[in-house]
Order: sequence, then C-alpha cells, then structure tokens
Amino acid sequence: QGSLGLPTQAYTTSGGCSSDLTNGKDPGFGGVIAFFTFGVPHRVGMSQYGAKGRAEAGQGYQDILKAYFNADITSGYDQGINIHVTGTNEYGQSFDNNWNIEEYVKHIYEVPSAWHPEALKAQAVAARSYALAQSNNGSKEICPSQSCQVVKQELNAQSWIDAVNATAGIVLTSGGSPIQAWFSSTAGGYTLSSSAVWGNDRPWTKTGADTNGSAGSFA
Repeated sequence: QGSLGLPTQAYTTSGGCSSDLTNGKDPGFGGVIAFFTFGVPHRVGMSQYGAKGRAEAGQGYQDILKAYFNADITSGYDQGINIHVTGTNEYGQSFDNNWNIEEYVKHIYEVPSAWHPEALKAQAVAARSYALAQSNNGSKEICPSQSCQVVKQELNAQSWIDAVNATAGIVLTSGGSPIQAWFSSTAGGYTLSSSAVWGNDRPWTKTGADTNGSAGSFA
C-alpha cells in the first residue's frame, strides 16, 4: 500500500503515534513489517468508520447514535444559540466567528461528505451536541481544530448541509443537557466507557462492539 501515500506517523508536540521504522529505530531483528491504522482512536463515543459501516448496512442515524451513546435523542433544541469560534485550525485559518449553532455545524469538516447520508446525519447530531456541551450552550468559546472539532471558514459540501438541515435542532442529551458526544475515526471494532479509558465516568458513554462476532475478552 506504499503507493497510497499514507502518513507513517501522527505526532505533535503534545504526543501521538510514530513509526519505529520511519524514525530509524532498529527493532533488533529482520524481516520487519509495519502495520498502520487510520486515526489515533480513544475508543470513547462514536466510531466514525463504524457509523459509516452501520449506515451502509441499513441502520438509520438514530440507531447509529443509540449504538454508541446512552443518551436521549432530543428534538426541538434551541436553534438560536450562538457559538463563538476562536483560534486557528489545521489549515492555517484564524477564527473569531460568532455563528448560530446550525450555521456552525455546516462549517464542520469531520467526515468525508461523500459518506452515506445516515452516517452524515449521525455525525451532525454528535457534532451539534458536542459543540453545545463544550461551549456550555454558547457561553464559552470553542476552538476550530481537532482539540475541539474541525471547522473551516468555507461551508462544507451540499450533502453535509443536507444532513445538518435534516437534523436541525436534534441533540443528544442526558438529564436535559447536551452531552459531550465524543467521536474518533476508528475504534478497532470496540468502544468503551469513558471511565474505562480516562477514569472519569460519564453515564452517556458505553461499551459496545461494531462486529457481528466476538473477539473474546477485550483485555
């Protein structure tokens, strides 16, 4: 797969993953093969590739969200909340923007816009919920990068905008408040509760699997 040009490390000043081979580290034996995965999964919340697979298997966005979160799918949430976006994203764009929550979500770039519409809807609801929780319903600033969730100054593609419009005002809530609906690109087929990964118990996170079979003990 070398011709695909996949990156062989995902490393920043705050840490990450890197390849021993590409960094010149000798494993001490020959015949070495290196395996790489997409993303740096924390395994809490929604697996984006899992949502893609579920959508392609016929699941609707609500079923996808229920697979990853112990939360209520709440319609009619306040669409008048403004989100203050400040900081710089991975594309070098600087922000000091005040966007209505629905407009804000239309600028999110977290999954390919060509994905199945139900996967896009699930991502739109998760992203909307995360933004409202992270900003405390607009009372705090939110960053435009992967430290929060990635936004660009440009509107995303029409397929993404359609997903946002189709789920307008729909939010994942727990106790009536939006949840931090965490997500990552991959989870290796299994998702875990926040307490199992980070030690902080959030009741809306859950342990589950994206497989039809079983790999036995997770440990």
